[in-house]
Amino acid sequence: IEDGALPSTVMVGLLPVDLDIVHPATGELEEGKEDGANADAPDGGYVSVKRMIDDGQGGEKDVTPITQLKIHKIDGAQADWKTRLKFNAGGHYKIYKDEARTQLVTSEATELPANQDTILYFQGEKKSESRGGEEITMQIGINGDWHDGDSVKCTIVQSEFQIQVKAFIPYGWSEAEEIVGPELLNPLNGKVVQGDLHSIPGVAANARKASQFINDYSDNTAQYFAKAPFRVMQTVVLTPYKELHDQADEQGERKTETAPSSDHYVKATGVDPTERHLEMGFKDLLAAGFDRAGKPPVTQREFRNLARENKDASVTLEGAGKDGAMGSILGVPVVWATADIHWELDLKVLIDGVGASPIQPVLDYTGEHDSYPAYEIIVLQSDGTFTNAHRRAPVAGAKPGPSSLNNGNAVPIAGVKVITK
Repeated sequence: IEDGALPSTVMVGLLPVDLDIVHPATGELEEGKEDGANADAPDGGYVSVKRMIDDGQGGEKDVTPITQLKIHKIDGAQADWKTRLKFNAGGHYKIYKDEARTQLVTSEATELPANQDTILYFQGEKKSESRGGEEITMQIGINGDWHDGDSVKCTIVQSEFQIQVKAFIPYGWSEAEEIVGPELLNPLNGKVVQGDLHSIPGVAANARKASQFINDYSDNTAQYFAKAPFRVMQTVVLTPYKELHDQADEQGERKTETAPSSDHYVKATGVDPTERHLEMGFKDLLAAGFDRAGKPPVTQREFRNLARENKDASVTLEGAGKDGAMGSILGVPVVWATADIHWELDLKVLIDGVGASPIQPVLDYTGEHDSYPAYEIIVLQSDGTFTNAHRRAPVAGAKPGPSSLNNGNAVPIAGVKVITK
């Protein structure tokens, strides 16, 4: 072989050529699972679609787990022997020579030394159209002739699922429930609370239009979906693939937040005269009659029962917050005059469950939330868009107060959402 006595086609058949997929969390994929022919492992390796998050400094950072390709050196290879890859990415992925992913590998063009190990790096662009739908073949170049060697298959997947639970007031304003007790000591008497209207840069509050989140859900204006109005919001990022993540969620991205401010107005002077006979209204005309404001405090933030079984990740979320504008009487906080906006939900991302697959994962949710205000559960898809899993307006006739926010009057919910994009 060293003298070139055998044809190169014969040589390649005798050489120990090996191409492997290396996952970031579990390492090298078993040989029997790399070709996608195993009925129990039709996906081959997994490559995560690229995900960017806010870096906290006005920019973005890449937090994608990076799957590698390893071209093993060919024992006995001469110095002029080369290897390269043959693939058709079809816009689903890219392969790079460096971990920073600046040096792009081109199919059947980027030549690499055959006498040493080479590590290459995937970047997922969009989900595969079929399980095990991406094939990469190692080619060997000897004396100017190129021959196919080992091949691997993989599936480009969404590996991180950001789920947000949002409670928000969908009306322009709401009158609170009456509270039993001395009228003069009731801080809600004669007051209304302003709804959660999205703050649009450069647009004053009294110039907002009825189409801008009044009595609406956050997906109706796509560019504001991620920053839609909320009174209380809880966020979790579930990570079902053990091959790509060490844990069942991204712990650094757990958040429970409340709105910047809860604003109270005097109904007799703050509400448009045509709506003063109503218990809740739709006009954003609360510039006058201001009473008080305060940031709602978070009163509960729980991320419990985190688990991962096979390729399913689950968590129990419990979030709650109070009205921040209740103030105090003679220095004593008026806790009796407000109750928590509260929910408790079991969330599960299914990859291998009934009706689910790496191409179409499923969000399964059960639990309960208060009968007021409006609620939604939204999921960030692999293409960067959100999809609604759950949407519910306040129960008919419900107003903010001890009754609608009482756990005993909570609304049970359950459902599934297929994540298609």
